[in-house]
Amino acid sequence: MSSDHFIIDPTVEEQEQKHKDWCEQNKKDNMERYEKNKSKYKEDYEGLPLLLKNRMDHLYKENPDDRFDWEGYEMFIMTQATLIYDTLKTKEKVEEFKLAEYDIQKEMVPELSDGHSGNTFGGACFYASCLADIKQESLTQTGGKESE
Repeated sequence: MSSDHFIIDPTVEEQEQKHKDWCEQNKKDNMERYEKNKSKYKEDYEGLPLLLKNRMDHLYKENPDDRFDWEGYEMFIMTQATLIYDTLKTKEKVEEFKLAEYDIQKEMVPELSDGHSGNTFGGACFYASCLADIKQESLTQTGGKESE
């Protein structure tokens, strides 16, 4: 290896400035994405089951000033949870789906988004399972009859 090649680590000040610049750009990007999509988020909210609306309402109340940072992420999870539940209907099927290989998951829920991270997928499955629990509890309380 030639001695005329070397890497100079950035200074602490340079690292801090780079991080600050990244944070500012990320906030700007998030705000632009939020402004572009907020009418869709409102429409998506209206289509959520009550349990998931309650979750979103809690987030709106607790974090009203930084919706641009979290609303798209959370709404994605809630809409995907609704899709998974509406397609699979039972907690057992949701668990089977969650543990399946990707190709099988896409067969089970063909409209599943390809845009999931591990966190959004896990969250969507968790909330789908919660919806299935509530439905099963309701059926048990009504003697197996669908409630309105």
